[in-house]
Amino acid sequence: ALVLQEADVGFVFSAIAHPALTQEHLADGRMVCVAPKGMLNAALVAAGVVHLADLADTPVVRLDVRDPIGTVVNHACREAGVGLQTAITVQTYHAALALAHHGHAVAVVDTCTAASADRSKVEVLALAPHIAVPIKSLRTVNRPSSLLASAMTQCMRQAVAETLESVGLREAE
Repeated sequence: ALVLQEADVGFVFSAIAHPALTQEHLADGRMVCVAPKGMLNAALVAAGVVHLADLADTPVVRLDVRDPIGTVVNHACREAGVGLQTAITVQTYHAALALAHHGHAVAVVDTCTAASADRSKVEVLALAPHIAVPIKSLRTVNRPSSLLASAMTQCMRQAVAETLESVGLREAE
């Protein structure tokens, strides 16, 4: 839509470089573990941090491997030598969160998605290793940003910062 000039600004988690687009870094989110209450060991929940290896025997909702963040999570699993038990694969982060809400499996999602989790149904825990999720704005190179697009980008920067803070995670070791 941006390249076709159907929009002035876009917001993405992971952007592939495109010669017609410029990127502006807004914030860094991270991947987190959203687990149905009672599904994970109480000690893990109390620690507030889950390592990928801790999830090896737990049903996990996976993001599609064609999703850029799903690819990063799969790479982190390979690096850690961990094979996750995939219960179901989804294409959207909110579908993963919904499955966790209904007690079907643990979801590995970004902090912005986790911010909407119903904490009466799920635990939201830091995931180790840390998997960064950069949040960026995009606009076309050949057109200066309009005042409205600049204001919207600034509002988004503030909203993302507040959202990330609201998740309230402990730092993974």
